[in-house]
Amino acid sequence: MTNADESREILAEVRGLFEAAFAWGSWGRLLVSLSPDPRGKLVVDDVLVEEILGDEDELDRAFRSAEAQACLAALAEAVLALCLLQDVPADRVTGGTFVQTHGGELGFLPGLVRAPSPSLDTRRDELLDRLKAKNAVLEERYGIGAGALVAADMADGSVEIKKGGVPVAVGEQVVIGSFATVDRAWVWGAHNPSLEPAARARSAKLLDELADRSPWEISTAAFATDQATAWLLAALVADEHGLEGVAKVNAGAEGFVLLGLLALSPAAVA
Repeated sequence: MTNADESREILAEVRGLFEAAFAWGSWGRLLVSLSPDPRGKLVVDDVLVEEILGDEDELDRAFRSAEAQACLAALAEAVLALCLLQDVPADRVTGGTFVQTHGGELGFLPGLVRAPSPSLDTRRDELLDRLKAKNAVLEERYGIGAGALVAADMADGSVEIKKGGVPVAVGEQVVIGSFATVDRAWVWGAHNPSLEPAARARSAKLLDELADRSPWEISTAAFATDQATAWLLAALVADEHGLEGVAKVNAGAEGFVLLGLLALSPAAVA
C-alpha cells in the first residue's frame, strides 16, 4: 500500500469522526494543534475553526460535546500518522490542518495552515497562469527550470545562468522567499536572518511597494503553508513588479528558495 493509499484510508476514518462529532459540513478548515503532555506524548491542545459555513453557536456546542472530547485522542493519532506519511517527523509536528475541498472531500496539510486571504485566493489561477507563461519563456530561452544552474550573488543582486557549465544569461535577482520542506513553512526573504542585509533590503522593498498590502500573508514574516501557496505568493510579487519570472533554487533536503528574475540578457560570448 502506498503512502497516498494509507492517507486516504486515514482521512476516511477522520471524516467519520467529523460527521459523528465535529459538525462536518459547517466549516471549511480545521486547525488541530498538538503539544506534549507531562509524559511527552503529543495530544490535542486546541482546535481552531476557520471558514465557518454554518451556525456558530451550533458549531461551538458540537466541539464542546462529550462526543467530540472523546475523539481527540484518535484525532491526535490521525494528525501524527498523516504528517509522517508526508515525511514530516513527529518531533517537528505542531499540528495539522483538515480542509473541506471544493469537491466536498476531506484534505490534509501538515502544520497549522491558516485560510488564505480571500483577495489572494480569488486571484490564484490568474496569477499562477501568468507566472507559468513567464517561466515557460525563460525555460525555452535559457533552460531555467530545466536543469540550468542559477548562480546568485546575494551581495550585489546579480545572477548568472549556466547550461552545461557555460554561461548563457546574466541579469538581476531578488529573493522573494523560501520554503522549508520539513516544517512546511514559508519565510519572506525580507525576514530571513540567513540572508545578507543587502539581500533582505531588496526583498523588503518588494513587499513594501505592493499595491495591496491587506492580505495577512504580506505582513506575516513566516507561516505554515504548502508548496502551491509558496508559488502563489511568488506569482503575486512577480506580477505586481513585472518580474521576468521566478526560479526555484533547491537547498537540499531543507527546501528551496524562490528568486525573482529581471533584466536578463544573453551572456557575452568569450
